[in-house]
Amino acid sequence: MSDHWGTPDSIFEILERAGFSPRDWYDPCPFKGVSGLESFNEWETMNWVNPPFSEPAPWIRRAFDERTKNGKITAMVLPAYTDRKWWLNVLQPMLVNHPLEVQVVHIGRHKFIPLDGQKESSPRFGSCLVLFGFSCNYAKLLASFVEKNDKPARNNSKAKTSNKPTE
Repeated sequence: MSDHWGTPDSIFEILERAGFSPRDWYDPCPFKGVSGLESFNEWETMNWVNPPFSEPAPWIRRAFDERTKNGKITAMVLPAYTDRKWWLNVLQPMLVNHPLEVQVVHIGRHKFIPLDGQKESSPRFGSCLVLFGFSCNYAKLLASFVEKNDKPARNNSKAKTSNKPTE
């Protein structure tokens, strides 16, 4: 399974509805480019990160350091795997100890763009935006856009409908 998946427009559009232009921000994690984890690689004021989902911890740490040491702002898309070691040991302590510096907005499922010749497929997981240096008001604003634009699951016309939420 490849770690190289491009960010779909649907994720950029969530940030754009809130008045941001993430497509114009610096990407320290480009596909087949120089890694933003290298110490010589300076991050810019506004950063967009779609890190390898197999090992996001170093990217989370770097974004946090860029915020707390250099005042940089970063939006990062991650799988909403709240049971993984990187979430529990790296991200969760940041959320608890620095709630004004780091917020998470769950954004549902999105089809990522294949970059390495793999087949397009739907992910089996939801995604989230991790925001470093955004105000809490922006996190709430982004969450409101997700809720308003979240499409309900397709119903099979022959299936019996239910008021129970889908998983």
